[in-house]
Amino acid sequence: MKKEKILLIIIPTLLLLPFISCQSTDASAVSQDSQGVVEETKETLESEEVELTEKVEEVMEEEVTEEVEETEETKTIEDTGLCINPYFPVKPDTLWKYHVKNPSDAYEYTSSFTNIKDNSFIEKIESEVFDADISWICSSDGMVQSEYSALMIEEDNQGMEFTTESFEGVTLPPPEKWTIGYKWDAEYKVLTTVIVEDERMSFSGNIVLKNEIVAIETVTVPAETFPEAFKVDTDKNMNISADIAGNSMSFNAHTDISTWYSENTGLIKQISEATCGITTVELLSVEEK
Repeated sequence: MKKEKILLIIIPTLLLLPFISCQSTDASAVSQDSQGVVEETKETLESEEVELTEKVEEVMEEEVTEEVEETEETKTIEDTGLCINPYFPVKPDTLWKYHVKNPSDAYEYTSSFTNIKDNSFIEKIESEVFDADISWICSSDGMVQSEYSALMIEEDNQGMEFTTESFEGVTLPPPEKWTIGYKWDAEYKVLTTVIVEDERMSFSGNIVLKNEIVAIETVTVPAETFPEAFKVDTDKNMNISADIAGNSMSFNAHTDISTWYSENTGLIKQISEATCGITTVELLSVEEK
C-alpha cells in the first residue's frame, strides 16, 4: 500500500513539469516576475520529485529485503526437515533405476518417493519380481526403514514373507554422522512365513544389522562414476525359530553387505554375499518424472 500512495503523488507532479516548462519558455506571454515564480515552482517540484523517488526506492528496498528474509526463513525450515539427508535424498517426482543380479536371476527395479512429510515418507519399489510400499520414519537419530519386508533383494530372502512386529535403531544415520569409523545398529523382530512346496509355515525371530562406514571410494556404475562414495559395511544375522508339533525348528543366515552412497544421489551400489551366492545392485539412472 505504501508504494501505491507514493506513486500516485509522483505521477501528477510529473504531469505538471512539461506544462510549467512550456509556459516558462514563452517570454512574450509572461513577465520576468512570473518567470521567476515559475522557475522557483519548478525547482520545488523537482526537489519534491527527487525526495519522493528516494522514498519509493527505500520502500522497494525494504520490501525486497523482507522477501529475501522470508525466503531464507522458509529455506531454513525446509532444510531442517528430519528427512533431509544428502546421502539418501528424498526428492519428489524423481525416479532411481537399479539393476539387480543374483545367482538365479537378473532384473531391474525403480525407487521413488511419495507422501513426503517432515518426519516420514513412503518409498515405492516397482519391478517385475516384486512391488513394495516402504514406510520410512525420520528423527534426529536418523532414518528408519520401518518394515523389513522391503529388504528382500538378497537371494537368501527368496521364498520368504516377512511381517515386521517391531524395530530398534536406525537404517541410516543423520548427515553429520557420516564419517569413516561411525557405527550403528538396527534390529527387526519379524514374523516369517516360509513357503516350501506350496506349504506355508510361520516362524518368529529377529534380524540384526550392524553397520559401519569404512571408506570413501571412487565407484563406477552404469549411471556414472562417483569419485567420493561412502562405503558402508553391514553384518546381517537372521535368526528364525519355531516350535511345530513339539519339535523345535530354526533357520539361521549370515550375510555380508557392502553398500556405497554418494552425496546428493543416494544408494549407487550394493554387494551382498550370502550362503547361496552374491547379489549385486547397481544404479542405472536418476531421472525426473
